Amino acid sequence: MRSATRVACALAVVVVLFAVGTSCAATGGAGLALRSLSSSIGDDRVVLRQHTAVLGVAASSRHVFALTTRGLLAYDRVFARWSAPSSQVDEDLALAGVTQLRAAVLAADPIEEAVWIGVPGAVVLYRAQTGQVLRVTVVGQPEVIAFARGDADAYVRASGQWLRISRAGFATPLPGGIGTLALTIPPQLGEVYERHPALRGQLAFLLRDEFSGAIGAASVTAGTLSPDQSGEVWIGTRSDGLWRVDANFLRAEPLRYGVLDEMIGAVAIGEDGVWSGGQAVVRDGGLSFASRELRQFTWLGGGTQPVFDGRRTTALSIRGNVLWTGTDRGVVRVRLGETGDGNRDAGTRDAGIRGVGTRDVGSGTTQWGTLHGLPSERVTALVPRDEGAWVGTTRGLAFIHDTSPSSAGRGEAIAVALAGAPVRALVLSSGTLLIGSTDGVYAMSATPPSAGEVRETVRRLLPSLPAFRRPIDALAWSDSVLLVVTDQRAHLLPLRDVVGATGAIDSASLEGMRTHAAVPDHELAAVGPVVAAAVDGRAVWIAGARGLLAFARDAGVLRVLYAGQTLPENITALALDGEWAWVGTNNGLVRLRRARDGGLP
Repeated sequence: MRSATRVACALAVVVVLFAVGTSCAATGGAGLALRSLSSSIGDDRVVLRQHTAVLGVAASSRHVFALTTRGLLAYDRVFARWSAPSSQVDEDLALAGVTQLRAAVLAADPIEEAVWIGVPGAVVLYRAQTGQVLRVTVVGQPEVIAFARGDADAYVRASGQWLRISRAGFATPLPGGIGTLALTIPPQLGEVYERHPALRGQLAFLLRDEFSGAIGAASVTAGTLSPDQSGEVWIGTRSDGLWRVDANFLRAEPLRYGVLDEMIGAVAIGEDGVWSGGQAVVRDGGLSFASRELRQFTWLGGGTQPVFDGRRTTALSIRGNVLWTGTDRGVVRVRLGETGDGNRDAGTRDAGIRGVGTRDVGSGTTQWGTLHGLPSERVTALVPRDEGAWVGTTRGLAFIHDTSPSSAGRGEAIAVALAGAPVRALVLSSGTLLIGSTDGVYAMSATPPSAGEVRETVRRLLPSLPAFRRPIDALAWSDSVLLVVTDQRAHLLPLRDVVGATGAIDSASLEGMRTHAAVPDHELAAVGPVVAAAVDGRAVWIAGARGLLAFARDAGVLRVLYAGQTLPENITALALDGEWAWVGTNNGLVRLRRARDGGLP
């Protein structure tokens, strides 16, 4: 009985402490520590958003903190890379009010690697090394966050009143103000201009690159100075993210993070990360690169340059150092990591394209459209080859001969098959090109055609089965199977004995082939219209607009993940990448850690 009483008392104390933690800081209560966990936890599902609009910048001895309209970012100055994102920390910051902001006050902590953020009704302390988020309630909007020499606390002015906030989250009102206490306010944009007056006129010329064009001083929203590097300035912009500026030598470098356009149209796996293309709904269009560990990023487009001006990305594919982009206005080829003379720059291969300095990429861009021989401007699928690329369009199939290694050269686009028929998917299996159309699946040799050649030998797969005379939503190829997804069913076809290594197709085997359903029909219908599919040796993945399906091939386990729950809504693209699955949505690019059987976690 006595033991039960002690347990009850202990629980009561816990409840009281929790209540105290959520009380108003203006009355001297403690702040609420939302989490105290490592920032590496919570990386099983990470959503990359559009962090282009910067509200505030603060620099500590190791980190630069950038507050955007989508949340808080931390750049590691020592290793010159972004800190790994954590969904758990992002959720804690969102609960604390650090998201979707339009104005805020930012101050780097002078003692530890942390940043203080003033948001409406609260002051939030984020510790970069532990991932801890501490929220202290205040009255009104914080206006100033300052520190005193030899004092570990922060001094905050909100609604004309001063508060002293400890690192444990206890707030003490200062009715008489700060008196003669000498406070230090972390440097802001005004002090940057005072320390380096030349930047007032030079930022308009410094903040520009080949793809984003000139930004201009009018777009500068925030700035701060490095505490230990003379002349090192950090600038936040309204539409082009964070920049590092060398005020002594008048040089600037963009530090990209996230995706340029979070309305994803297509994704493709590269050597060291993933590329995604935007739908150009809220921006001018463009491409984004993210390394697998989500520490290095690159943007191509999105500014005054017309490379992706208003183009909606519909397909992406990579072969070697060439990135092929299908859009609603033709094909754009980008040569990655090249210098102006077309030679591969070995120095740009770090982190996949850490690379790809936009200065180098711009010189290797070429475009094709109907004027160059494409059957239609709207591209639906791409399969690159060494000699060029197969291009599926809404009015037939074509091959682009990319014979010139120079950036100025333009090959010839030749319509070769299915003239006038919409091509909805393409897959390369050994030497065979498999084509998904509105009336079934076709196969033909993938050998590039010669100039003026029009292919006639296009065979239909399983012509006797009515199920394969329906519109094809997606195709995917793995070690021994072809995944065919129609508007009614997902089929697995054993093509190993049908398509030889030389690309020859055995007609008799085609007639005798048997299929089986990859997933139950009702589950396929539940995820909505299919937008993409992928298959490897471990699992079959199907993406619908309303969710994801994953079927483990060995274990036979089917899992479903619906959009709007743990995924953003409106799924648009899918790609498998070893232990990761990359999912494009209309609200960001998602990196999912796959389960051991290859399916959904």
